[in-house]
Amino acid sequence: MALVCIDDKYGFIDTTGKPVVPCIYDMLTDNFSGGLALVEYEDDMAGYIDKNGTQFWED
Repeated sequence: MALVCIDDKYGFIDTTGKPVVPCIYDMLTDNFSGGLALVEYEDDMAGYIDKNGTQFWED
């Protein structure tokens, strides 16, 4: 996967250019630790996503 930025929003595409994680995040780390990457979303919400784009939000 490759990290991409479109209109100041971040996501991931696969090797064919198909979106894997949509470009909706204000910040997205390009490394996965324990299968999760850190993201920031609207209103400074922070959480994690897995390589399929499943979101895990912190309380």
